Amino acid sequence: MMIIGQLMIEHRLIERMVKVVDKALENAGREGSLNPLDIEAFVDFMRFYADKCHHGKEEGLLFKELAKKDISREHKKIMGDLISDHFYGRSLVDRLVSLNSEYKAGEKGKLTELISVFSKLAVFYSAHIQKEDKTFFIPTMNYFEHKEHSAMLEACKVFDLTSDFSKYQKMVLSLEAALKTR
Repeated sequence: MMIIGQLMIEHRLIERMVKVVDKALENAGREGSLNPLDIEAFVDFMRFYADKCHHGKEEGLLFKELAKKDISREHKKIMGDLISDHFYGRSLVDRLVSLNSEYKAGEKGKLTELISVFSKLAVFYSAHIQKEDKTFFIPTMNYFEHKEHSAMLEACKVFDLTSDFSKYQKMVLSLEAALKTR
């Protein structure tokens, strides 16, 4: 397997979380509320699984190694766009944290803005993942030799030893069951 295999597996879990968010937004529209604890769980998932684990591997391993290569102008541009996307995603998650604090403090008028930011995140991640999977990951693998693929995959395994990311698989399963999204 290549590093992109691992990254694409992680994409599938992020997509499942996006489905959970979509279902939660549907329920929020119908019920007129969101559970602040669900928002905190989502933020935890996005900060640690999507950003620290997944984006950490992309930026710290794949993009770092690609930056050493003579890659095409198109791939350089896409890689720059993907890095910018990561910053944008982080800013949306930070906004959720701020809004959730206000919402928990009793500012129920923040619900509309919470729903809006959640919607932006769901749309953003769906498009971002498609961009990586369809236009970037596969063609950029041609820049590497077999031993480089192996080294990056081994680095992914070492990276994963630094945290217990399996809790996020359990979290998604639990939220899917609670919201009946599977």
